Amino acid sequence: MNRLIVPFFVAAFLSSACNHPHPVASPPLTADSAILKMHVDSGFTIKLVAAEPLIAAPVALSFDEKGRIWVVEMMDYMPDTAGTGENAPTGKVVILSDKNGDGVMDDSKIFLDSLILPRAICLIDSGILVAEPPKLWYYKIINDQPVGKTLVDSDYAAGGNVEHQPNGLFRALDNWIYNAKSAKRYKKSGDRWLIERTHFRGQWGITQDNAGHLYYNTNSDNLLGDYFPPGFGATNEHQHKVAGFSEHIVTDNHVYPVRPNTGVNRGYQQGVLDDSGRLREFTAACGPVIYNGNEFPKAYEDNAFVAEPAANLIKRDLLTTTGYITTGKEAEEKKEFLASEDERFRPVNLYTGPDGALYIVDMYRGIIQHKTYLTPYLKNEIKDRALTRPLNCGRIYKVLPANSAPQNVSFPTNTDSLVQLLQHPNGVVRSKAQQLLVDSKNKQAIPALRQF
Repeated sequence: MNRLIVPFFVAAFLSSACNHPHPVASPPLTADSAILKMHVDSGFTIKLVAAEPLIAAPVALSFDEKGRIWVVEMMDYMPDTAGTGENAPTGKVVILSDKNGDGVMDDSKIFLDSLILPRAICLIDSGILVAEPPKLWYYKIINDQPVGKTLVDSDYAAGGNVEHQPNGLFRALDNWIYNAKSAKRYKKSGDRWLIERTHFRGQWGITQDNAGHLYYNTNSDNLLGDYFPPGFGATNEHQHKVAGFSEHIVTDNHVYPVRPNTGVNRGYQQGVLDDSGRLREFTAACGPVIYNGNEFPKAYEDNAFVAEPAANLIKRDLLTTTGYITTGKEAEEKKEFLASEDERFRPVNLYTGPDGALYIVDMYRGIIQHKTYLTPYLKNEIKDRALTRPLNCGRIYKVLPANSAPQNVSFPTNTDSLVQLLQHPNGVVRSKAQQLLVDSKNKQAIPALRQF
C-alpha cells in the first residue's frame, strides 16, 4: 500500500473510533467541593478524613492501635507524561492523628522521608515493614521514630514497573503477610524473617474475608480470590495452576461511570467507550476490600468493594459461598456504589476502618497511567485538559450510613481485654486484637483463648 495512504487510513480509523463527547477541562477541586461531585448509594454519606497539605499522593494506609492512620505517599509517581523525575526521593510515610476526636485528621507527622516510589506498609511487632522497590525493609519504632533498619528481602519488588510490582503487605488471619503481584509471603519469628513461596495473586491491593480467604484483582478483572485458606494448595513450582486459587469470583467487568472517560489509555479503540464516552469495562481495577465492619446495614455485610480510578468510581459486589465455592455479582444493575463527576478522583485503595466506616485512599491525580503504557492518545488528552498538575493533592474519605455516629475502638494493653476484643462485631478490630496478642507473646492469654 502507498505509504502516503496508510496515514490517511489510520487517521480515519482514529476519527471514527474517537467520535465521543469530549469532556471539558477538569480543574482541581477542594476536598469539600469534590465530595459534592460524588454520587453514593442512598442512605450513605461521605466525610473527609484528611486532605492536602496533611497528605499528598497517598496510595496505601494502615491503622494503629491508637486510632492513628499511617499513610504511604508516592509523591514521585508520574510528575509528567514522560515520568520526569520519577526516581526523585520525595516519597514518605506519615502518621495522621485526630487530636480533637471529631473523626477528621488535624496533624501530620513524618515518620520516613526521602523514599523512592514507596508502595506498601505493615505495622507489626513494635515496628513497620516498608516496601521501597526493589527492597523490603523493617524499622523498629520507638517514640514514633524509626530506630534501626533491617533488610527483609532485597528482591521484594525487583524488576517490572510501578504498575506491576508487589504491594499490599497484608497481614492475614494466619499471621503471614501476603502481597498482590507476588508469590511470596512473610512472617516475623523473633528477630528472623521467614520468606515462603505461596500462590501468585493479583496486581494492586489485597484483602480477606472473615474466614481468612484472600481476595484481589487485576486491572481488567473485577474480583479474583481463593476458595481456601492461603496456606492450602500445592507448592510445586512446576505446577502451572492450582485449582481454587486466583479464581474469578465476579466475572462481570462492566462499569457505569457518571461522567465521560475519554482520558483512558485505550479510549481511541472501538468498544472501549460507549456512545456517551463512558468507560464500558474495568481498565484499572484495584484496592479491593471485603467489608466486615459493624456500621453498614446488614445487606452490605461481607460485600466486596472495588476501586476503579480510571472511571472515578467504586463498585459493590455481592458474594455467595456454596460449599467451598464463592461466586459474586454486581450489587446493583447499571449503577455504582460511588461514582464521581471529578476526573481527578482516583480511588486506589479501600479499607474497612476500626470505626466501621469504609475508607477510600484518593491519590487525586490527573495522570494515573504509568509512562510504560501511556499512549500518544492519552498524552494528548492530558495535555488538552491540563491534567498534569498539581502534584501535591491527596485525600482520604470515609463512607458511612448517614445516621451513624461511629466510634474508634481503643485497644487496651490488658491481655484479658484484648482477648475479649476477639469477639468484637468489627472484623478489623478482631484482626488488630489478634495481631497485638500474637506480637506481645504474652502466654497469660492462653487460658482465655482456650476457653473461646
